[in-house]
Formats: sequence, C-alpha cells, structure tokens
Amino acid sequence: MHAGPGATGVNGKCGTRQNSSVNQLEMPSDILTPVIARATDFGEAALLLIDALRSEEATGAAMPESSVVRLHFVAASTYRSGLLCLWMPETSLASYGLIRGLLEVWAHLSFIADDREGGDARCRALRYERGALKEWADTAPRAPKYYDIASWTARHADKVRDIDSRWQECGCQGTARTRRPVKATLASILGSPSSG
Repeated sequence: MHAGPGATGVNGKCGTRQNSSVNQLEMPSDILTPVIARATDFGEAALLLIDALRSEEATGAAMPESSVVRLHFVAASTYRSGLLCLWMPETSLASYGLIRGLLEVWAHLSFIADDREGGDARCRALRYERGALKEWADTAPRAPKYYDIASWTARHADKVRDIDSRWQECGCQGTARTRRPVKATLASILGSPSSG
C-alpha cells in the first residue's frame, strides 16, 4: 500500500511506527483481543481434554484411531492458524478458508463416530482414508513442474495398498468418503437434538 502525503515512516532509533493508523492495523481492536485470547484458551483446553481421554494403550496404528488422531492434528493446527489470521485485518479474510477446512474435519470425525452411517467405526475410517487418497490422486496432476511426482506416486501407491489390505481384512463395504457429503453431514449435526 502506497503511503499518502504526510504519512510518517519508521523511527530510526527503535523501529516503532509513528502513524497511529498503522498501529491500529498491527493489533486487533480492544474488543477482539480478549475474544481471541478466550478462543486460544479454549483450544488449549480442548487439546488437554483429548489427551486425557485417550487411553494409555492407544498407539495410533489401529483403525479408527489412526484416522482420528491425524484429523485431530489437522483440526488443532487449522484452529490455531485461523486465530492467528484473525489477529490482523490484513490476514483476517484468510480465516474463511481455514474455517472451511476445520468444518470439513469435524464432519469427517462425526461421520466416523456415527453408527447410523453403517458398518463399524473402523470401516467408516477406512472409507474416509480411501476418499482422501482419491482426492489427492485427482489433485496430483495439477502439481507444479518442479514437484517430484514420481516419488509421490510411489508413496501414494504404498498407502493405497495398505488401506486396501486393511479394507479386505475388516470386510468393509461402502463408497469412499470424499468432501462431497460434508455439507449434508454438517446439516445433520446442526439438526440433531444434541447440537442445540
């Protein structure tokens, strides 16, 4: 952004900006600051609760725990990133995309936990894994030219074989879970009695 007439720069001694309008852009408003602080505390409390609820025997290698743990990590980093984006007006709009990602994670976790979706939790987690791998495969052709697509393809094939092996072992049925049903899942969550 180009500085207009009369705008002042940065103080040479301490590096502090002299223009009050610029200072207002560097920090959230007095109203927003405590809200972000509360949200940050809430996120930390949620992570501690999740850690407390996980059994000591949990290794993260079995289904559905493996999927749930990875989705939890995605949700935690997305949540914190969204809060950081809200901290400054210049980056606040980026929080919309992060919120969408967070909602997708919640929808997938709800799907895995919901017995009404059919099968057991292991198979629902594997349906999610299959869908995620499919979407990655659909995205790969659009990767930049410098990206090592051959190496990625080999790793992807290994993951597909691993998921397919678990699928057969558990006797799972059903279609792969992609982003497509996320909206319906969120609508179901909002319409459930527990959500009120």
